[in-house]
Parts: sequence; structure tokens; C-alpha cells
Amino acid sequence: MRRRAIAALFIFLGAALVAGPARAQDWPQRPVKIVVPYGPAAICREPELVKTMANVGIEAVGNTPEELAAAIEADLPVMHSAVEAAGLLRK
Repeated sequence: MRRRAIAALFIFLGAALVAGPARAQDWPQRPVKIVVPYGPAAICREPELVKTMANVGIEAVGNTPEELAAAIEADLPVMHSAVEAAGLLRK
């Protein structure tokens, strides 16, 4: 039992030494959109909150169900290509 634990430790350490360093992903190249439907969307239009969110690259969209549907529809091609690139698309 002890030999297995030592062997597993050496395998783990060997794998850790061979693995490359982790790298952070780049930030998105376009603003992040937060879709807030219906009532709470009115809060997101307050000038102070709009300014605060814009400072960190966030744009709140959505006011009516139609606008929410349009925002989701506009993002579908991007999401489809991301799912396809990740190899998660069902065939």
C-alpha cells in the first residue's frame, strides 16, 4: 500500500513538472452585455449605474420581451461558433 502511494506521488510530481504554466485568457474584445428583462431593466438605465457599468465594459440591454429576444438572437451565431470550436456541438 505504501509503495502505491509513493508511486502515485512520483507520477503526480512528474506530471506537474512536465505540464506548462497556466495562462490567463484575454479579456473579451467587445463589451459584455447583461440582459436584464422587464422591471429591473429600469434600474439599469439610471445614469450613475450606466456610468459605473461602462467603466468596466458592461452594457445593460433589454427593456421589452421583444428586445430581449432580439439580443439573444443576435448572440446566437457567436455562441454557436464557440460551442462548435469547443467540440461540444452534437452531430
